[in-house]
Amino acid sequence: MDNDLQHLISTDKSQADQMLPNFLELAEIQSRLQRIDGYINEFMASNQGKPEILYEAAYHLIKAGGKRLRSLIAVLACEAVGGEIEDVLPVALAAELLQTASLIHDDLIDDDETRRGVPTVHSIFGRKTALLAGDLLISQAIRLLGDYGEPDLLSHIGVGGTKMCEGEAADLYLSPERPEDYTLEEYLEITQRKTVSFIEAAVAIGVRIGGGDEVKTKALKDYAKGMGVAFQIRDDILDVQSHEHTVGKTTKSDLRLGRPNYVILSALRYSDEETGQKLFKALVDEDIHKVLQIVDETAVVALAKEDAKQHITKAKRALREVKILKKHLLNRMADYVIHRNV
Repeated sequence: MDNDLQHLISTDKSQADQMLPNFLELAEIQSRLQRIDGYINEFMASNQGKPEILYEAAYHLIKAGGKRLRSLIAVLACEAVGGEIEDVLPVALAAELLQTASLIHDDLIDDDETRRGVPTVHSIFGRKTALLAGDLLISQAIRLLGDYGEPDLLSHIGVGGTKMCEGEAADLYLSPERPEDYTLEEYLEITQRKTVSFIEAAVAIGVRIGGGDEVKTKALKDYAKGMGVAFQIRDDILDVQSHEHTVGKTTKSDLRLGRPNYVILSALRYSDEETGQKLFKALVDEDIHKVLQIVDETAVVALAKEDAKQHITKAKRALREVKILKKHLLNRMADYVIHRNV
């Protein structure tokens, strides 16, 4: 185990050094992101109401920026099956609105103070307004999808949203006093519902708009599943490694709330008994500094990185046997997920 980890650590930097330019900086991606942002800005400008503070709160995080990955993956999925970006932009916007609503509510639950480098919605506008702001975004997304007149779009989002809520609730109700009850398998199941399900939904609605068949839909959803799990693992790695100014949000909130993440659960699984007991105690005591110190000593971050790469391999494999367009961009997006620093 120790030798394997040492090998992973020694090769990780060299692999990172060989990376191609940042996926989000590619001209092909920049042009799409500009179209997405332009459409989002037009929507916010033309969709205002009373009281004004409600709309200011609802659009606060959207205006702060973000990677727009859910919107982008909906666009790429549509284009992959022959669709046009003009046709899918309202769907991409709906995905962005729903994602933002989930972030507003998630920050409320965790009582986080920053997101995307700016104060969270509830820390500026209050908890009640933040709750309503999230609800407003959900309502706007439903209207956008309903305008297509295709029940399948609402069904995909409804299923993804339901699973996301179930995953959030399952995560929320885990007892901080019994971190030993939280296994890697359970964590991955929660991740599937809390994070992956909505990425799959964004892909599904993009494919639906593009006119993709069942075979292509399945392949792209399998791609989304592998990428979504890797995305969460990378988030957890950043959570134990990065400083606040790097990730743009209050880091380590899950640790502060007594909820282990993938990296910590890996440390619990692969550590010796003495180290595991120390980690248990630090988690129960919510001693974040001690938790991170123990995790650093186990060098388990390198193992988590390797696990994320395996999920990306599965994602890419799902696309190999199906004829789709823009496959190179989907593969580059998968690589970006596990190498990003934000």
